[in-house]
Amino acid sequence: METTWNSNCRELNQSGHRGGPLVLLLIAIVIMIFALGVVLTDHAEKHDEANSIRNCLDRNGPYMVMKHIYDPTWYLLCQIDQKHWGIQAVSRNGIEKTAFSPGDGSYKAMMDYLNRIAVRFKGTVPWMH
Repeated sequence: METTWNSNCRELNQSGHRGGPLVLLLIAIVIMIFALGVVLTDHAEKHDEANSIRNCLDRNGPYMVMKHIYDPTWYLLCQIDQKHWGIQAVSRNGIEKTAFSPGDGSYKAMMDYLNRIAVRFKGTVPWMH
């Protein structure tokens, strides 16, 4: 099977078939990965609020970034709605470890959780270099 990319970038041909849907799928995957540079994983799916946190970060970016005191983990904080906040934990290489809302999902519960293990991070996260 020969795969060619048309020089005007209109179609991806595989044995003569139009590749429009495949190209759109590839573009969607690239956008998901590079929106914040985070590669999503299945672990976060264990938490009901994971997709809301991901969508919040995609739409608004992080409210704040915190760094674990000793572990190479960064926490991206996002306000999901008026009362609920979420955290996406990300490794040094940009792989999502998890996404969840601690306690009752309030800002206080989130900060109580994070202040025990992390400090505010200023600068560029390593996976964006």
